[in-house]
Amino acid sequence: MINRRSTKYKIVSVATQMFFEKGIEKTTFKNIADQLNITQPAIYAHFKNKQDIIFHCIDTAFLELQDYLEQKLNVQLGTKERLFNFLFHYFNWAQSQPAQFFILNLINSYADQDPRAKQLIVKLIMSELEHIESILESGLKENIWTFENQRTLSHLIQSMLHMEGVKLAQRIENQTLQNVIERFEFFMKPYSMQEQKQEEIKLESENLNQSLDII
Repeated sequence: MINRRSTKYKIVSVATQMFFEKGIEKTTFKNIADQLNITQPAIYAHFKNKQDIIFHCIDTAFLELQDYLEQKLNVQLGTKERLFNFLFHYFNWAQSQPAQFFILNLINSYADQDPRAKQLIVKLIMSELEHIESILESGLKENIWTFENQRTLSHLIQSMLHMEGVKLAQRIENQTLQNVIERFEFFMKPYSMQEQKQEEIKLESENLNQSLDII
């Protein structure tokens, strides 16, 4: 549960934005304190050091993302629509909360420095994979998609989530939410049962025409 009125949350919010805008090395406790109009000892009352703040920024970003997705995801949709509903809202959060998405993606860098970060990585990975694998499993049962290894495809989609999300959050290559969703639609096409059936029909038709030409 996030207490958005607490001083600790306000410190984390300001720190997250400053880390995003100024960089972690250039952001000091004094910068954060001045922005909040509080003293530096007031920050030390909640955090031991900068690394402690960074961890809580990452942890809060993770909780904010989970809260957002829980509110937005529609489990009543059809399976294919559920996948793109998940992708749309995930990327929409990355685009609308660039500072939080930036700090969330620092988690791997701090895993060796803070044992808590390692535990959070597992939570983040499992949470994203749970969403993805649940949808892919339904699609497999309903003959919407076909693939040999569900776990491999899930991990591939998850990697794309972070890669494309970073581009959106940091406005790299003039990315737009629509462009990213279209790329995912193109990526999923080879796994579509409908696409494969259409290819089979097209191939059969071409073979038939070739046979008729020979005759």
